[in-house]
Amino acid sequence: MSLKLFTRQLHANLAAACIVGAVIALYAVCVTMMYDPALGESLDAMKDAMPELFAAFGMAGSSTTLADFMINYLQQFLLVCLPLVLVALATRRMLAQPLETGSLSCVISLPLGRHRIIATYLCALFALLAGLLIVTTAIEVGCAEAFFPGELDTAALLRANAGLLPLWSFLGAVCFLAVIASRRADRGFATGLGICLASYLATMLADMAEGWEFLDAINPLAFYDAYGLAAGEPNAAAGCVVLAATALALAAVAALVFGRRDFSI
Repeated sequence: MSLKLFTRQLHANLAAACIVGAVIALYAVCVTMMYDPALGESLDAMKDAMPELFAAFGMAGSSTTLADFMINYLQQFLLVCLPLVLVALATRRMLAQPLETGSLSCVISLPLGRHRIIATYLCALFALLAGLLIVTTAIEVGCAEAFFPGELDTAALLRANAGLLPLWSFLGAVCFLAVIASRRADRGFATGLGICLASYLATMLADMAEGWEFLDAINPLAFYDAYGLAAGEPNAAAGCVVLAATALALAAVAALVFGRRDFSI
């Protein structure tokens, strides 16, 4: 890995990461402030009236505790889709745009080796996602302690959040591989982002409609079980291990393709 190139990529994508982090912080504050155990029956009534809508966004779970409430209204939708925005922006800036304009030739011409270059890019992306997760977790815990001191099961929330990093890394590896493997960077970018969105839509459909549960069996995103992680279930932890292994495998394939491909730049 090249430390100089790594730092440059972090700096180039820092603004996007800060914007996404600010949006997540805004939603985290608003969602935490909305928590009120006395409103549990009202929320249950809304879920009973619109079960498909709540299930589609992963919000059909129990919200009897503050940790469950935050997982229900943050982890299942916002903390999947908003980091995907960062993944898309970073992939576009690191790979897709330089491939389209030909500026990637300047990087490839450096005496670093292609495998070292792509490894640096992947490490920069994963570092951005890890930083976003740390900030997000700190904001969630801070808001919970500020508004409802002592009510948050911090360990449960930390376990649920820990599983987000393999999930986000998987999304990033998919986008990277799609751009690198495609003959045209713009089509590869659209393909990678489309695969990620289709996977999430498949999750929504499996949760919302009867008869579509089989989608979870072929959807990698189904390996992330926030409630299972919060409860400390071994199967949920194993799902995160599978996601992490898949992300690393896709990253390795991306590095292999990047090292052997003849780019038209």
